[in-house]
Amino acid sequence: MVIKHIIDFLKGFSQGLKENAISLIELECAEYENLFALLVVGGLVGMPSPPTTLSLRLLPFLEHELRIMTSMTLNLDDAFGRIAGYFEA
Repeated sequence: MVIKHIIDFLKGFSQGLKENAISLIELECAEYENLFALLVVGGLVGMPSPPTTLSLRLLPFLEHELRIMTSMTLNLDDAFGRIAGYFEA
């Protein structure tokens, strides 16, 4: 009986560790996506950007991030956000 409780505890502990690891990996993936977007369209915020041809080739991979950025700009109350919102496809 005690062994069954220990096994259940270890299974629950293992499941908690797995879920924690998955959430950390998802957070890291989101940060890499943000970094990738910043590298490709960094020229918009004054950062040195890669050559234009490279940015144009990488642009299709940023579709999700661009949708998020445009939706965020729509929620902001500034002129630049409204102008950027006009370019939403």
